[in-house]
Amino acid sequence: MLFFHGNGGCAATRAHLVAPFFKLGAQVIVADYRGYGGNPGDPTETGLMHDARAFLKFAVDHSELPLIIIGHSLGGNIAIKLVAEKSDSIAGLITVGTVASVAALVLPVIRRFISDKFQAIEKASEIMIPWTIAHDVGDPTVSLMNSIVLSQANLANSQMKLITLNNRAHNFASNDISSILLDHIASLHIAASGGNSGAVELSLPN
Repeated sequence: MLFFHGNGGCAATRAHLVAPFFKLGAQVIVADYRGYGGNPGDPTETGLMHDARAFLKFAVDHSELPLIIIGHSLGGNIAIKLVAEKSDSIAGLITVGTVASVAALVLPVIRRFISDKFQAIEKASEIMIPWTIAHDVGDPTVSLMNSIVLSQANLANSQMKLITLNNRAHNFASNDISSILLDHIASLHIAASGGNSGAVELSLPN
């Protein structure tokens, strides 16, 4: 599994969210990007996607298990664009609290991305693998409408489903994503077994 975190954290502060995956026998990579977690560079759309492709290559090269990509908030935008490019390498996609278009937001915490379009909505229709879109109904940071718009853009994909969370605001607990992931894996008929399980926290691959 490859996890892309949101704007308000880094791999070190979000690694706990993948702890429940260990019981599944999963191999997990918590990705980090330039400009986050002490990594050098500016987090532009071009740079973040370059980093995402590097992590995907690392994941594919180091495991033969089916790969599920999970993206939260900004990480969901990265995940959507990555899957649209590289779907042959990916078994499933989960996005949580993802914005349809970063440029449409005016929140100061992500204002540095306004110069980049980073519109997941432009790529949503290209996703044709199993995709679970999760969002809290009362999310004060990224409204539920963002995920509704993404789901409407992906109606041609019979393997897409939209689910709602309650009382989780914009962030989520590890048991939330664990439950979502278990349901998603069940829908894929994937049993993650064998090999060594554990989390791998990485900075940018060389």
